This record gives sequence, C-alpha cells and structure tokens, in this order.
Amino acid sequence: MTTTMLSSKKPSEKLFDRQFFDLYKNTVYQNLLAMILYTVCLLLITVLPTYTSVTRIFAITNLENIGSETISLLTFSYSLMLLGLVVPVLLAAMLFHYLHNRLSVDFYHSMPVNRTKLFLSKYFAGLTFLLAPVLLTKVLCAAIHLIFCSSIFRISYLLAVHLTDLLFWFVMYAVVFTFSCAVAVTSSNAVESIIYSVAVNGLLTGILCILDVFSRSLYGVEASLQGSLWVSPYETMAIYADNRNIDNINDFSEILLPVLFWLVVGVAALMLALYLYRRFLSEWAQQWGRQTVFTQLMKIAAGFLMMFIIFVMGILNGSVANALLGVLVGVPLGFLLVEGVTGKGFGNLRSSLKYIAAAMAVCMIVPAFLATNGFGMA
Repeated sequence: MTTTMLSSKKPSEKLFDRQFFDLYKNTVYQNLLAMILYTVCLLLITVLPTYTSVTRIFAITNLENIGSETISLLTFSYSLMLLGLVVPVLLAAMLFHYLHNRLSVDFYHSMPVNRTKLFLSKYFAGLTFLLAPVLLTKVLCAAIHLIFCSSIFRISYLLAVHLTDLLFWFVMYAVVFTFSCAVAVTSSNAVESIIYSVAVNGLLTGILCILDVFSRSLYGVEASLQGSLWVSPYETMAIYADNRNIDNINDFSEILLPVLFWLVVGVAALMLALYLYRRFLSEWAQQWGRQTVFTQLMKIAAGFLMMFIIFVMGILNGSVANALLGVLVGVPLGFLLVEGVTGKGFGNLRSSLKYIAAAMAVCMIVPAFLATNGFGMA
C-alpha cells in the first residue's frame, strides 16, 4: 500500500460520531501519563508560587500598607511562556509520530476511518492535553487570589484578569500547537518536525531582529523593528509574559485584539494542517533528507541565522568584513548543519549546492548594505 489509502474512500461518514470519540479517547488515554506529568509541572510552577508569594506579602506587610501595586497577579507568566515554547511542539511531534514510520502510516491510513476524522481526533486530544491542565491551574490561582486579595482588588477585576489571562494562554498554546501540527504532518521524521516547528513559530521574529541589528550597525539608520504582539506566536508570548510578570492587566483591549488576530490565524493554520495531512503519502515516511520547497527555505533561514551569529562575533575588523565572513562561512555552515541533522548525513549535498549558492547570493545584500551605508540612506 503506497499513495492510495482505504481511509480516503469514505467521505460520506459523519465526522463527530462514536468512532471519532473512540479515537479521541484512545489518544488521550495513550498519552495520559505524560499529561499527568505536565499537569504536576504546571501546578508546581504556577499555583505553588502564587500561593507562596501572596501569603509571604501578607505575612511581612501590614494590611493597611498592602495596595493593588504591591501584588502582581500573574507572576507565573514566564513559566507559562517557557512551557508554551516547548510543550506544544513536542506534543505535535508525539501525536503524529506514526507518520514517520512507513508501517505505521499504512496501518493507520488503512483503518476504516477517513483522514479528516483521524486527524481531528488526534488534534482535539492534543488540545485537551495542553489546555485542560492550564484551565485547572488558572482556576486554582484565581481561587487563591479571591481568598486572599478580595479586600484589595474588586472581585470583578480579579475574575476579568484571570479570564483574560486564561484566554490568552489558551489561544497561544493552541496556535503554537496548530502550527506544529501543520509541520508534523509534512515531515518525514521527528527531528524535522521539532526543528522546523520551532522555526515556524519564531522565524519571522528572528529575521526582524537580525535586520534590526544590521541596520543599527550603520550610523543614522534606524529600522524601528521593536517587538510586537502581531509578529510570531513566540514573540507574542514573550512580550506578554514580560509585561504581565510585573504589571497587572489594565487595558484589556490591548490583549484581546492580538488574541483575536491569532485565533483567526490559528483557524487558518488548522485548515492548512488538515489539507496537508490529507495529501500525505506513505512513501514520505522515514525519508531522511526529503527535499521540498519548505525544507529548503528552513535551511536557507538557518544559513541566514549562522551568518548573523558570525557577524556579531566580530572576528574581523569592520562590519563589512564580518558580514562577508558570515556570508562565505556562516551561510553554508548553517545550511549544512540543518541538512546533516534532518537528513542523517549529506546524501543530498550535490542537489543542495544550488540552494546554498542562492542563499549566499541573497545574503550578499547584507555586506552590500553595510558597504554602501545603507544603500545611501545613512
């Protein structure tokens, strides 16, 4: 059995029927131990610090001296951010790992169930894995603040803060997971899935930061590429966590608008992931180093990143010389590192030479930019 699967020949089945929920329950049950460990981790890094921080403040401060500025309600935001960078990516690779084994692909896709139902059962099981523990921890944190802080903050405000925070993390965890699923269902192995998922969720932020550094190296050229809640899921979570770790939420629209934006993007990503899953071919499984437009773009991005690292190391004298060194050494090195890891070697090196040359040609814009003082803009 290769490209044509029995599962693709039953489009008339109901989607959310008993078969769907059986698949969903089986997937949740198979990953229950990991979900329990994840829940315990969340409790330790959110609920416990919330309780200890509140009780410590009340223990060392007179009640009349405690004000709303004394207590930060969301001090655990950094912890949620760090988990959000890693857990959804690993979970997507774990749930769709069968796509990386030829026999498993043939087995799953020959089941009497259509691909849409199979994908969505695993997708919703993954959301349950991710979000149910977050909901539990947020309820407990809100309960702690309602018990200890209701005399300092209005109850309506406490509820609004925790509901907004819960909505933010629900959406962002789901978006990172959905992006990672879209990558997982096109990857040939778990290594590709993890590396490329991290890249997709933070690539645009990385590129903008690199461009910002290059522009700032020229006197008088200011790119103004500051952090934004709209650029990438990783950057959105990082900015939110950085703000919420110190300040409580005062302008709820500032949070809700980006949440709405990423929710729309997440739905579009889900449609894309479902489309990609439907067209997955069993021949792709375990094809280390399979060449596609997407994988080549990821390798070119790795080359661009390595060029930047060599540039900021300042090995040579002068920004132009370091930029040239980055292009001549960093671009091929970054490309080949990803090629070697995801391809289990360099079996496709000859076919990749043209892409390396193209990446170097594109990156030559950077030393040209520096040598001409920002193309005459400085």
